[in-house]
Amino acid sequence: MDFAPTEEQLLIQRMARDVAERVLAPRAAARDLSGEFPLAELRELAGLGLLGIAVPDALGGAG
Repeated sequence: MDFAPTEEQLLIQRMARDVAERVLAPRAAARDLSGEFPLAELRELAGLGLLGIAVPDALGGAG
């Protein structure tokens, strides 16, 4: 059995890492201090399709 990630999985991993470094990390300390809900960050993740990854296609997710 091959447990190596597929090209698609590697692409998703790179995209998630990029958004984490570019969007989430720079704002994390300020969000922690303010306690403000990270709506803008969640919208960005949703726009990239990262929020629906674990939801099956049949339920409207990305599969």
